[in-house]
Amino acid sequence: MKNKITWKTPWLFPIILVFTYAVIYLPYFSRLGIYWDDWQVVFLNLMHRPVDYWNYFMFDRPFSIWTYLLTVPILGVSPLPWQVFTLAVRIVAAWFFAAALSIIWPEQKWECRWAALLLLVFPGFSQTTISIAYSQHFISQALFFASLWLMLKAFSDEKNRLWLVTLACLFSLIQMLTMEYFAASELIRPVLLFFAIQNREHLPSKPCLRKSLRTWLPYLLPLILFGVWRFGYYPRLSVENSPTLLSSLMSHPLDTIKQFVQFALQDTFSTAFSVWVDAFKPSTLDFRTIFQLLLAIAGAFVVALWFWKTSSESDDQPSLHNRFIPQAFITAVLFLLLGGLPVWSTNRQALVGLWSDRFTLAPMAGSALLLMAAAAWLTQNRTRTTVVLSVFVAMAAYAQMLTAEKYADNWEIQRSYYWQMKWRIPDLKPNTAIVAPKLPTSFISDYAVGFALNAMYAKEPVGKQAQYWFFIGPRAQGDYFKEYLPGLPVDYSLRDIHFNGTTDQTLGVSFAAGRECLRVLDPFYASAPPRLSEDLGGIEKDMQPISNIDRILPESNSPLLRSDVFGAEPSHDWCYYYQKADLARQFQQWTEIPKLAKEAADKGLRSKNGMEYLPFIEGYAQTGMADKALETSLTANTLTYGMTPVLCSLWQRYEKMDSSTGLPAQAAEFFNQVDCPKVP
Repeated sequence: MKNKITWKTPWLFPIILVFTYAVIYLPYFSRLGIYWDDWQVVFLNLMHRPVDYWNYFMFDRPFSIWTYLLTVPILGVSPLPWQVFTLAVRIVAAWFFAAALSIIWPEQKWECRWAALLLLVFPGFSQTTISIAYSQHFISQALFFASLWLMLKAFSDEKNRLWLVTLACLFSLIQMLTMEYFAASELIRPVLLFFAIQNREHLPSKPCLRKSLRTWLPYLLPLILFGVWRFGYYPRLSVENSPTLLSSLMSHPLDTIKQFVQFALQDTFSTAFSVWVDAFKPSTLDFRTIFQLLLAIAGAFVVALWFWKTSSESDDQPSLHNRFIPQAFITAVLFLLLGGLPVWSTNRQALVGLWSDRFTLAPMAGSALLLMAAAAWLTQNRTRTTVVLSVFVAMAAYAQMLTAEKYADNWEIQRSYYWQMKWRIPDLKPNTAIVAPKLPTSFISDYAVGFALNAMYAKEPVGKQAQYWFFIGPRAQGDYFKEYLPGLPVDYSLRDIHFNGTTDQTLGVSFAAGRECLRVLDPFYASAPPRLSEDLGGIEKDMQPISNIDRILPESNSPLLRSDVFGAEPSHDWCYYYQKADLARQFQQWTEIPKLAKEAADKGLRSKNGMEYLPFIEGYAQTGMADKALETSLTANTLTYGMTPVLCSLWQRYEKMDSSTGLPAQAAEFFNQVDCPKVP
C-alpha cells in the first residue's frame, strides 16, 4: 500500500516529541499555575489597552509585545492553555532544529532527530513551567531554528529561493527584536552553510568558503538592523541589559578578558556536561518519587524503541559520514559559545542567580548536539547510541518531572496564600500596601505578588498607578519607606508602574506555609507568640506599628477571586474557618464565630497552632459560651508553647465582665489551671 505506515513514516517523529512531553508534563498540567514574571502579563491584561504593553516593555524589549498581543486574546491568562502552548512551541522549535540539521547532514537524519529530542529534554533549564513569561523566549527559539531551516532549504531550492530567503531574514529579525538571547547565535550561519555546501557539492575548502560567505550576505542585513537598534538607538532608552563587559574592556582590559574567559569556561562546561551528569540525583529517590522515575524510564524505553526501529529497518546500517562527527562537534561548540556571548557581555552568567538558568536557552542547542555527537563517536553503532542516549533522556525526563512537581506544589501554596487573604480580607481600600516579613513561597518575587494583589482587588481597568502593592518588610525598610512608623511616604516604581502611599495605608500579614494559616498583623495578637521568630527574629512585632487593620473592608459584593487565574475556590479547610472567624472578630460579628466553630468541628477540622483558636475564644466569650471559651483556651495553651501571656491577658479581661456571662467564674478556673502573673 502506498500509504502504509512504517516506523520511518515522517510524521512519527513529531509524535515522539509530543509523546515525550506528554510523559513528563501531562501528570502535572492541572496543578501548574502562574509564577514569577507570568504575573506581569496578568496585570497588563487588566489594563485593557495594547499600548500599555508597549510602555511597560519599553524598559527592555518593546518589540516583544507582539507575542502577547497575538496570544493573550486567544489564551487569556489561565495557566493551563499557556502550559500547553509553551510546550507546543518548544516542540515546534525542536522539530525545526532537527529539520535544519538534517539538511546539513542528510545521511544522519537519525542522529539529528536524537539531537532535537535531547534539546527538548535538556535538564539545565528548570523554568519551562513559567509558561507565560517564557513563551516569548521559546517563540524566539522556534523562529531562530525555523530561520536556519529556511536558509538551508533556500540553498538547495533554486525555484523558491527568493521567498525562502526573504522569510528566513524576516524570522531572523523578528526573533532578535523579540528576545536578544539568540542574536549572537546568528553568527553560526556561515559555518552551517559551509558544512552544507561542502557535504553536498564536495568543493575544496576555499571555493566552499567563498560560496558560503556569498550565500550568507543577505542574512547579515537583519543582524545589522538589530545591531543599529540595540547598540545605536536602544541605549538611549534604557541602560539595562547593556554590554557592560565590553565597556569595561576599555578601562580594565586584562581583568575584563580574565573575567570573560572565566564566565565562558564555567557556563560552557556546566551547560555541556554538568547538567546531564547531575540530572539524576539518587538522593531524590523515595517512595513518592519512584513513580516519576518509573514513568521516565518507561517513556525513554518507548522513545528508544522508535529510534532503534528506525535505525535497524534498513538492511544496510549507514556508517557515519566521515565529516559528520567533526562538523557536529564544531557546530555544537559554536552554539555553546555564541549562545552565551550576549549573557557574558552583560557581566552575567548562567551559574549565578535564582533565575539565571534562563541563560542556557541559546547554548542548550549546542549541549544537545554535543551529547549526541559524543555518543555517536564513542559507540560507533546506532543500537549502542540508542542505549546510551535513552539513559540520558530518562534521567533528564525524571529531573524535569521533579521540577514540575516542585512548581505544582508551589502553586498550591500560592493559591492557599491568595485564597486565605481573600477570605480574611474580602476587600481593601485603594492605595493599600501589604507588608510581610518574607515572600509567601519561592518561584515568585515581591513585585509578582504586587501584580497578583491587583488581580485580586483592583477595579478594572487598572492604570499605571497601581491600586495595591506588596513589600517585604526587611527589604522595603530603608528603600521604600524609612522605618516602621506611621505617617511616612511609601513610593515604589517598576518600569512605568508606580505605587504611592503612606505607612498609614499599610497592612501587615505573615504566612508560614504548611505550618499555620495566614495571619493579619492585628493588635489583638500582639501578645501571641511570634511564629516567625525562628526565621526572622520577630520581624512581625517590628512591623506591627504600621499594620492598619482599618484598611480591610468587611464582606461586600466584591466577587471571589477569578477562577481563570487563581483556580476554583479550595475546599473549606481549617484555615478558611480561622480566617472567617478572625474577620468576624474584627467587625464584632460575634454570633458568626460559634457557627463557624461548629461547622469546622463537624468536619473534624482542628488547628495546628493554639494562636488560631484566639478568635474563637473571643467569640465564645462575647456570646455567653463561657465553658467553651475555657475549654478552647486550655486546648490552645496545651497545643502551642508561649500562649500563656496572651491567654492570661484575655482571661484577665473576662474576669472583669458581668457575672451573668459566666466568664468571671470560668476565669477563676482558668487561673487555677494556668499560672498567670498577678495583675496589680
